[in-house]
Amino acid sequence: MATVRRIQIDKRLRVGGPTSGPAWLRVLTGRATRLGLVLALGSCGVSLYGPEPLPYRLGQRIQSPVLARVDFDVPDPTTTEFERRKARESAPSHYVFDPAAGQRVVASVRALMQGAAEQVSLEALHAADGALKVVDGAAYERVKAFTSGQTPEAIQAELDALSAALLTAYTARDVAREPRDPRSTADWIIVHGGPTEAQESRVVPLDKVAALEEPEEVRKLSESAASCLSEPLRSAATALIQERLTSAPTLRYEADRTLREMGLAVDRIPEARFAYKRGEAFVVPAAGVRSSVLTTREKELLEAHREAWAGYLRSEGLEASAMRREARLQTAGRLTLVALVAIGLVMYLAQHHPRLLESRTKCWAFSLLVLCTLISARLLSVQWPDYRELTLAPALVCASAFAIFFPSRLAIGAMSILCVIVVLVARESLTLLLTMATASSVMAFQLSAIRARTRILTAGLVTAVAAPLAGISGDLVGGESLAFALQSAGWGAACSLGAAFFVSGVLPFAEGFFRLATPLMLMQWRDSRQPLLQLLAREAPGTYQHSLTVSKLAEEACQAIGADDLLASVGALYHDVGKILKPEYFTENQTAQINLHSTLAPKMSLLIILAHVKDGVELAREYRLPPALIPFIREHHGTTLVRYFHNVAAERQPSIATGRHDRGVPEAEFRYPGPKPRTRETAVLMLCDGVEGAVRSLRDPAPGRIENVVHSILMDRLNDGQFDDCEITLADLHKVEQALVKALCSLYHGRVAYPKMGESGGRRETPPQPKPAAV
Repeated sequence: MATVRRIQIDKRLRVGGPTSGPAWLRVLTGRATRLGLVLALGSCGVSLYGPEPLPYRLGQRIQSPVLARVDFDVPDPTTTEFERRKARESAPSHYVFDPAAGQRVVASVRALMQGAAEQVSLEALHAADGALKVVDGAAYERVKAFTSGQTPEAIQAELDALSAALLTAYTARDVAREPRDPRSTADWIIVHGGPTEAQESRVVPLDKVAALEEPEEVRKLSESAASCLSEPLRSAATALIQERLTSAPTLRYEADRTLREMGLAVDRIPEARFAYKRGEAFVVPAAGVRSSVLTTREKELLEAHREAWAGYLRSEGLEASAMRREARLQTAGRLTLVALVAIGLVMYLAQHHPRLLESRTKCWAFSLLVLCTLISARLLSVQWPDYRELTLAPALVCASAFAIFFPSRLAIGAMSILCVIVVLVARESLTLLLTMATASSVMAFQLSAIRARTRILTAGLVTAVAAPLAGISGDLVGGESLAFALQSAGWGAACSLGAAFFVSGVLPFAEGFFRLATPLMLMQWRDSRQPLLQLLAREAPGTYQHSLTVSKLAEEACQAIGADDLLASVGALYHDVGKILKPEYFTENQTAQINLHSTLAPKMSLLIILAHVKDGVELAREYRLPPALIPFIREHHGTTLVRYFHNVAAERQPSIATGRHDRGVPEAEFRYPGPKPRTRETAVLMLCDGVEGAVRSLRDPAPGRIENVVHSILMDRLNDGQFDDCEITLADLHKVEQALVKALCSLYHGRVAYPKMGESGGRRETPPQPKPAAV
């Protein structure tokens, strides 16, 4: 028994490989093996992309301290900001000195002294210079008394002394609230400008600067500047200095230069860093609680530790080499596990869905879906590690595609294995695996029998409920907070809805690109307005009616055994399209009892009959039918015997025939070229096609006769070996027989004729005549 099982598995693994040579070579070069290698290598390559994931993500509870595996340091933004703010605050403000105010003071004092020397009245001086109004009569009399006995040289010496004193008379507007942020903490300023190059830039203490908003400070500054003059001049000079300096300050604040110097002061402060030693806990739960959630600062510590660890592994040294070896072993173990699960996925296909491996298009579509899912999931996990639920989106898109493009059993089984690969590649947790498996199964189950595009959105809504429930349950079991679980559930629901909308929008393009017979595409080809069906109804109306009847029978028979009833129904509509080219040579299209074969040799008639299969395949390709419908055209007769023309050929043999059953005419010459049915759906179509024509030819289609005809044809096909290449079972055939008998009895039931009026007005009864529902 084990040997038989091994032979069956080897046969499945050899699909698509050479038909000769050693068994091991056929297995290694088979399509299943190639698909396994592609998925294994692709999965491993995707798994190598990206850095090592962090042990926690934002909002997740920290159950235990995280210890440093290597020494590392991280920026200390708090200390750095504190030091740089101090540097900005300690940077002095910059001002520009304007000597014009002092010069105006000197000019006013000179005019006062000259007027006093010339005995000009005070009123005349006030009229000549308005600034002199601050000088009262007593002060002017003292100036007169001083200048009356002074030489011009002595007066000039007094003015020169005053000019020198005014060069250090600093006044400014609101120096305590200058427009800068932060405020300066320095008790001095830098003043630019002066009478000489040496005084271009100088430091001035704040207590030497008088604020114009403080009159007392300006008065004291004026008295200090006037103290260089002789005592009789001081009173008048003080008043003049105070008036001039109040109206125009000698210092002007330079905002641009101050901000530039503040920036330079900040740049001179290096970034502060905080160091952690190996074995030290750098992420710990909050004090007094068993666990706390991960903060942004703690996440930055984890990322810095990961980068330091990666750098340590690239360094030289015996310990680093040992750590590198250990890390490589871990990577090798993960890659091996990913490859084994990927190969297991292909073995599942070879064991339970070998027909998929026979189609190169389906193999490529399957592998492309799987690899795109893995790549998308890994990219999302690397780019947005705090939102692990985003990896649900590609998995749900893949589950939807599997459910629509392939049988539902394949979709659910393959996604159960693929979810394991996705979690391994994305390096996520067991909770995400359970959530992904639940959501994928629900999505695949909802789309297993899709008949309308709105069903995709409905499936997305159902999955948007199932995925959050699974995610919340898993997070709560893992000890996460309710807030964290609800946030994750929200992302899971959003991904479910997003996947549904994405599939709904992309599906029409995918159907056209891969030309896969999805239920939605089959519904379109089922429409009687399709050009090929219209051509069939116009050129071969009898064949068209026959196809409609066979389509209904195939649909009901497939429903009885759980096969794809929609595929069988649509395939039955097109199975005889090859008769369009020569419709008059087929019984259902002949009128007036004219049989064109009566004038032809049996072998010539045979060629015409056999040609409708080949012609049908060519028409299907010309009208771009989905490839899944072509086997219904090619296999609906299998390798059955064209019995009628075989009998005619046998009857026309010479009288010296041997007397055997075939009278010397080999049956092999009168058989369809095949192939035999390879799916349950095409096997059902073969039976439906045979029994429909046979029952339609009955004169009295009573239920007993219909049952006998159906059983006879079924046993004839079974004994002829027509079902050897498909997976249909005897139990399935029994159910098909019952379904066909029931459908045909309802289709060709006898009817009681209405009474016919005689010539004398009496009624004459006529015997009931059976009337077929379709011709």
